[in-house]
Amino acid sequence: NIYIQELETEEGKESNYEDGDLSDEVEISEVYPNPEGPDAEEEWIELTNGGNEAVNLGNWTIDDGEGGSDPYTFPDNTVIEPGETLIIYRTESEIALNNSNETVELKDYTGETVDEVSYENSEEDESYAEIQVEEVESLQASASGVGNIVFSLWQWVSPSPGVQNPVWKQI
Repeated sequence: NIYIQELETEEGKESNYEDGDLSDEVEISEVYPNPEGPDAEEEWIELTNGGNEAVNLGNWTIDDGEGGSDPYTFPDNTVIEPGETLIIYRTESEIALNNSNETVELKDYTGETVDEVSYENSEEDESYAEIQVEEVESLQASASGVGNIVFSLWQWVSPSPGVQNPVWKQI
């Protein structure tokens, strides 16, 4: 579904924007709010497309909530392929993530929240990542790939931009 619509910018000028696709398969998978060293150059937010189809994020937004930075609007034809991750660096988005009491929201072009993650306190030089937990009956079953993902949780881990987040085994 691609639509062209007239939008008013902050300056009151009208411009054409191409809306992307609607999908509930794109999610926030990792945030890096408190890097070692200068935050302005190293902070990032990672999105992952968990679906089977490419998704155009044109005119979607990512924001750090009320009173924070201005929302970042994805340019037309920003496509995230199935299974792919997309890293949005602070230098591009100008979203300054707080080191505590922060919420990051991903909204589609209609303004509907697709995903949201919050944290109370960050750990320096660690990212906040969504971890899949897989229940297995034994280590042997785990090695053969037998098991089911039973839930996911958010955990502070070593940053892994652009790399699939870990899957933890629960025996």
